[in-house]
Amino acid sequence: KVEFVRGDLRDIDDINEAMKGVDYVFHVASVLLLEAKAKPRKAIDININGTYNFAKFFSRTVSYES
Repeated sequence: KVEFVRGDLRDIDDINEAMKGVDYVFHVASVLLLEAKAKPRKAIDININGTYNFAKFFSRTVSYES
């Protein structure tokens, strides 16, 4: 089953809520190029800081199997 989730990667609570019961994630969120050119600070905030929050969440919660 695939489910699309809307949220704000800058908000750790949104990430926590979206990840409940999830086995796999495809992170494709970003500010698109045209908007990024017009609003570079927003693009950095979402594309870099938001992705960092996402990675930070997984580094604390995911266990790896070998």
